Amino acid sequence: MKKRILIAGGNPYNANKGVAALAISTIRILNKVAKEQGVDIEICLYNHEFKQTLDAIDTPEGVVHFQNIFPTHLVTMGDYCSTLTSKWKLYNLCEFLKCDYIFNIAAGDSFSDIYGVPNFCSQNEVNKLARLFKKKYTFLPQTYGPFYEEKVKRLAVNSLKAAEYILSRDKESTTYVMELLPNKKVEDLIDVAFFLPFKAIPLYCGDGVNVGINISQTLWSVPEDSKFSISKNYRGLMIDTIKNLLNKGYNVHILPHVVDADNNENNEYYLSYQVWKEISHPRLILAPFFTSPIEAKSYMASLDLFMGARMHACIGAFSAGVPTLLLAYSRKFSGLFKETLGYDYVTDMNSGIDSKQLMSMINQMINDRNTIRAQISVIKETIVDKKLNVLFSIIGNILKNL
Repeated sequence: MKKRILIAGGNPYNANKGVAALAISTIRILNKVAKEQGVDIEICLYNHEFKQTLDAIDTPEGVVHFQNIFPTHLVTMGDYCSTLTSKWKLYNLCEFLKCDYIFNIAAGDSFSDIYGVPNFCSQNEVNKLARLFKKKYTFLPQTYGPFYEEKVKRLAVNSLKAAEYILSRDKESTTYVMELLPNKKVEDLIDVAFFLPFKAIPLYCGDGVNVGINISQTLWSVPEDSKFSISKNYRGLMIDTIKNLLNKGYNVHILPHVVDADNNENNEYYLSYQVWKEISHPRLILAPFFTSPIEAKSYMASLDLFMGARMHACIGAFSAGVPTLLLAYSRKFSGLFKETLGYDYVTDMNSGIDSKQLMSMINQMINDRNTIRAQISVIKETIVDKKLNVLFSIIGNILKNL
């Protein structure tokens, strides 16, 4: 008999290719492990952006089919009445209730109020729903916290307590959760996006060094309800850095990682196009409009250096073997790359770094790029692959016992 598995907090249709990477990687992992364990599963995705209920993705292991389920909201009495009187909402609640197990990845870093309380509550709602209907759930590897609001911390602790497994993607998050719940076991693992497939494609540009840079819309216009701040003028720093790279004779690729068809203020492709048009240089290349995180990773794989503030853009480049400079704005970067992977090329965007300091780091990394590539290869073999295998084992045990 097929077991229905629900993936929450990962969305393959999301404009943010990092969120999409989490969904695709998790689908691939579940499919791989289920086949190895001889368990017949049906995968469901819990999201609100789909256009068709039944869908599929291509993976190196073959096509994987899945069903989309629209999220159910049962917070107020009005929500209950609305759900019970709507055929569409009631259908999706029934589909949720048919699921045998829930894996929640909370967009990788949204089990926190760093992006505001409403964002956390939205990610946490499925955990409350699971407890209401006695569904078992596991937190897939992600960053936990920080929790600035006491109310959010209490809600988070309640959800973490009830989870069958708490899997972390970095040492700092592991320590943080263990301090909140000393009697709860936390597995110190790795981000699932390291398992995202790719195939390097040639870059159509002149000879020389190719540097990729992601300009983050989040840091370009910091949300008012966020809990982080960038002390340096991020906009000026990015413009100066691109110009400095071009003056050094490098080919510079601007790579948007949050893209959709709408030219709105939340679209990094629109922002990147404006920067590309403003600087207007023959060696400044605007990357293609990526329709999937696999396309983005495949493009980045041919670069000599990548730098950015999007976590999963950095994971994509790094896991493709590319020397990567992380422009960190929260502890999720240092937690994963410095503490877990032992990779030191992380700069703190809250420290007031200027373009001269940043260029010094970039030049050093370009000069040492072959050594850094070798270091990344060792990290992959000695840390990433081992932690992924532990993750596969844990998920295999869960599926076998359903």
